[in-house]
Amino acid sequence: MAKAFIAHHLPVAWALAIAATESEFQPDRVNMSRGDKRRGGSYGLCQMSLQTARALAPAATPGDLLEPAKNAAITAMFVVTLRRRFGNDFSDIVSAYNSGRPLERAPDSTRNVHVPRALRNLDLYATEAAALEKLYAIH
Repeated sequence: MAKAFIAHHLPVAWALAIAATESEFQPDRVNMSRGDKRRGGSYGLCQMSLQTARALAPAATPGDLLEPAKNAAITAMFVVTLRRRFGNDFSDIVSAYNSGRPLERAPDSTRNVHVPRALRNLDLYATEAAALEKLYAIH
């Protein structure tokens, strides 16, 4: 995950916070409930929806999204898009990411429940993220 986010000039802490919040770092997680099902399901470490993945990588398959490196790469591409829209406001980025509504304000349920959890994970993984950024900057 770190390499994909570094390649797109994104903070590694964002990658870790998204993966922790979305799947608890479970690369084989699949979600077919509610809105996720309407978007083709959400898959892998970052619970990337198939619909969103195909908007960024048209040949993406559910199997691709269950591969951590591919999931991270597509997630990083999407986060770049969200960063263009919301700047460096991680709350807005993670809210739009989770809600599946990148161009509009996320519902209050996302902003009130999901975002605080993601912000806690952002703080929790900040040290690990800094270490990974240093490690990959050397190589």
